[in-house]
Amino acid sequence: MIKFIDILNESTRVKMDPDFKRVLNNVVDIIFKKRKIFKKYTPITTIPIMVADGTSGQVEIIADPNLSSYGLMDTRVEDSVDPNDFIMSINPKMIQSKKGLYQTLYHEILHATDPNFSTKYNEKYWSDYDPELDEKYWGHPVEFRAITNEFIEGLMNEFVLRRKRVKNPNSIKSLIESLNNILNYFSSGEPLNSLSKNIINSMYGGDDVNNNIKKSLENILVDNPELSDIVNSSYEKLDYINVLDLVKKYSGEDWKRFLSMLVKASDEIRDSLK
Repeated sequence: MIKFIDILNESTRVKMDPDFKRVLNNVVDIIFKKRKIFKKYTPITTIPIMVADGTSGQVEIIADPNLSSYGLMDTRVEDSVDPNDFIMSINPKMIQSKKGLYQTLYHEILHATDPNFSTKYNEKYWSDYDPELDEKYWGHPVEFRAITNEFIEGLMNEFVLRRKRVKNPNSIKSLIESLNNILNYFSSGEPLNSLSKNIINSMYGGDDVNNNIKKSLENILVDNPELSDIVNSSYEKLDYINVLDLVKKYSGEDWKRFLSMLVKASDEIRDSLK
């Protein structure tokens, strides 16, 4: 059974089972390859999941070009709390990169595996949730779980990717310095350096499908991170930072849990950089 590891430990990030990660990446490949030919509501595949309390379930993944957002988790039967009723819709017209698609799928799967959506559904828990109000959206535990874990997953994937591509010790040193800088940014407000901004921007992939010049520039920086202060790149759009700033503002004491999760994840990232 495909599952998540340590999913109930609130001070530890949600770790994905390797088998599940392979399945999710296969789904990403399928959707990305066919994104231009999905012209109508099209079922793609169904993947098995395990809710955090150990209950089995499944998620049907749909391409829906009429969806008003990039991705949406819903249920086949309205108001169902059966973990076998989940439907994840993706708007193929909004897909700009494999990274962005992966992060979106990961975020929605986090919702599907959250017992508060199904097996432990509670009206009182959801009474404080309102997507139209910042404090009741960004500050709600269900979005805190999905957003913070999505960010850490993307950060780890980006560092692993870059470590595989770099060739010299100076590059590895630059990656380690960037990791320290990102940790210091969140813990003490240290300004992000150029490489850290580039890494965070690249986690979602941006418009790398259509912009060949930007894609070439990004490849140079991925292969040579020590050049980040020399090679000029645009860092105006740090969407992840903007989102996390909202989470920090409205999540109260929960923010300390994110810092704890990030520190623990950084130890794994350091191991991957050796």
